[in-house]
Amino acid sequence: LFSLNNYSTISDLYIHDHLEDPQINRVYDWQGIHATDKSYFTIDSVKVSGFRYPVQCYYSDNYTVSNCDLSNAWGWGLGADGCSEFTYSKNSVHDNGVDGMKVSSPVNSTGADLWEPNELVDVNYYREYEGNLYKSTNSDRTGITPPTHASGSVSDGGVTWEFVSTPFEERKLPRFLITDCRSYRNGRRDSSVGGPEAMNGNGLDLYTGGSHGVVSNCFFYENIGPGLYGKGSRTYYNAGDLNISGCS
Repeated sequence: LFSLNNYSTISDLYIHDHLEDPQINRVYDWQGIHATDKSYFTIDSVKVSGFRYPVQCYYSDNYTVSNCDLSNAWGWGLGADGCSEFTYSKNSVHDNGVDGMKVSSPVNSTGADLWEPNELVDVNYYREYEGNLYKSTNSDRTGITPPTHASGSVSDGGVTWEFVSTPFEERKLPRFLITDCRSYRNGRRDSSVGGPEAMNGNGLDLYTGGSHGVVSNCFFYENIGPGLYGKGSRTYYNAGDLNISGCS
């Protein structure tokens, strides 16, 4: 509904899609507010009820989501996919179908998954093979020839991979701050419409791999899954530091 640009601000707004029940609110990729590959934007004092994802950001950095009330999503309430240097502050995220807040897929970091054949990927997906980091330049299904090049771009038979770095080069570790947030009663989507995903139902789901993160003074309760659930990546080195304090 709202697509943000660099240096933009959206605030003091109530968005409601009239499908409050996560059991039926499943329109694919229907988002209240989203940003893709943007920087220095602010989402403040916004209430979003419904949608598949009330607020979702992709491959963006240096932004803030604060003082928002995000609820009744079919998926999670507040998501950051491949983002860095962002802050969640004083948000209330509740009664969503799966997780309350989700942080996943760090960009250009050791959090990238390993390259696999026959995998459907989109543009700007990061994958590792034999320690090298690559970025996809087209959307397609991966072929059968793994990327091994150390410069330029080469196709694996389906997806063209741009070389990013070797395992010996310093890589950016994304950073985030999540503070003074409340996440509760998430995971309401049952198996009749969502399969086992509803069991995730975490207050905060961190699939961060190599990220530096701080989670402070947050309150998690009555979620189907754990209040805070941290997962790593398939890679094995240069994990970031996750600091948790003052949470309950």
